[in-house]
Amino acid sequence: MKQSLKLIFGFYGWYTSVGFCNFLGHLGAVSVSEHFVRSKRIPWTTWMTITQIIMIVTFLLYTSALNGTLYVATGLLGICYGFQFAIMIPTASKLFGLKLFGIIFNFL
Repeated sequence: MKQSLKLIFGFYGWYTSVGFCNFLGHLGAVSVSEHFVRSKRIPWTTWMTITQIIMIVTFLLYTSALNGTLYVATGLLGICYGFQFAIMIPTASKLFGLKLFGIIFNFL
């Protein structure tokens, strides 16, 4: 019984950390990308590429199965997903325009 409760609470702790890091990724995407898009002219597609590379490293951390990498990889993955979802919509509107924005948004 004690081990099953530990497993359940361990899962909810992991799940909560994904959600919290996803929220941090959303906030970071808005502030960091807007700053660099306006001041340094780094496009959103470059930021999406950077987060995809970080996600590749994160999945390699998952597969390494070293001690302590589960929560670090989970945090990085949550931040990257939040970053991706926050940047994806304005990128699609810049690339394809606003004429069919509703269809593009539903597809994403």
